[in-house]
Amino acid sequence: MFLRNRFFKWASFSLVGNIALSELLFSLPLLIAFTFMSSRDGTLTWTSFGYMIVICALGGVVFALFIWLVVARPFIKRRYHQRPVV
Repeated sequence: MFLRNRFFKWASFSLVGNIALSELLFSLPLLIAFTFMSSRDGTLTWTSFGYMIVICALGGVVFALFIWLVVARPFIKRRYHQRPVV
């Protein structure tokens, strides 16, 4: 049921979709958590917020590339390039 949604199908079968999904599910919560912790400690400035945005965005891209290379691409190859069972 999770993969019946068009966005999740696109995200699981393309590199750009993997990056978009990881930015949504990995980078955004990480940015919110870092922002909350910095503001609670009283160390949040516009410069540190900008650095957090860049670091979280790059971390999401690295995470997406890792998932693409280790999980998604081998799954797609195995799913679509299997020989039929005779």
